[in-house]
Amino acid sequence: MASIKNVNGFAEKKEQSYFDLMGRQLPLIGKKGQKNVRSTRLTVIGLGGNGSAFTRFAALVGFRKMKLFDSKKLKLTNLNRNMFAGVKDLNEYKVIVAKRKLKILFPDMEVDTFPNDVRAPGMWQGAKECDWLIDSTDDDQTRKFLQEQCSSEEIPLISMASGFTFRDGCLVNAGSRVNRVQPELGDACLQCQALGEAPMEQTHVSLVIPNVIAAALAVDTLLRELTEYPYTAFHIGQTRVQSQVKNNAKLQQTNNFLLFDLVNRRIMSERIIPSPSCPICGNPCSKLG
Repeated sequence: MASIKNVNGFAEKKEQSYFDLMGRQLPLIGKKGQKNVRSTRLTVIGLGGNGSAFTRFAALVGFRKMKLFDSKKLKLTNLNRNMFAGVKDLNEYKVIVAKRKLKILFPDMEVDTFPNDVRAPGMWQGAKECDWLIDSTDDDQTRKFLQEQCSSEEIPLISMASGFTFRDGCLVNAGSRVNRVQPELGDACLQCQALGEAPMEQTHVSLVIPNVIAAALAVDTLLRELTEYPYTAFHIGQTRVQSQVKNNAKLQQTNNFLLFDLVNRRIMSERIIPSPSCPICGNPCSKLG
């Protein structure tokens, strides 16, 4: 009996430690929401500038179950924006370095690493066992693969990208985008939201600023789906959750396309819905302001 009490006491202490750690954000997220965050299983595809920033931010807000996929090793040119790596980590797999640093930061994290391309034989079987899939890859072929697989498996998807576009040697646009594809909310597919447009990324040009903004917007999107954030009102020393406000927001079909314009310093959002000519959504895609 004493040993059972010791085990239960350890579990309670561990539970309390987690909520103590998250104490400053509980008024925004709520304890139920924080429990949802902790239990949500994330699969992150791509641990570059966007993916490493997302993974670190997600851990900071309390996500504790992650699968990390990236087949690449760290190069010197990765170190100006990778959120886990330093010079001593060069030539190691990005996912291995990320797991090692995450376990130092938060020992209670459950992290599975896959130093493989998600399209390699057998890899999708592991990737799909999640509640949300995060696409932070840097090529459209992988994005199309993830969209097709998530659509057939009905897995909610968040995709992010950031980069710079030049024309005749001049910078014409720069920034970040985040797309949510959640069919039960009537979201258009990723092909309609982003892949049909000119690519944002420009090879060999990068900066940490759009990376971290894309990552923050992606974490913000997840929190809006899993918790009462930002549907919380403060009243003299206490917090009251405005559940009705949240329900109304869901009924209005919240925006699923976020764009940060680095040149003009503005964030834009809009709603993109499917219509009959899309082979993936099943329905021209419309944009509602």
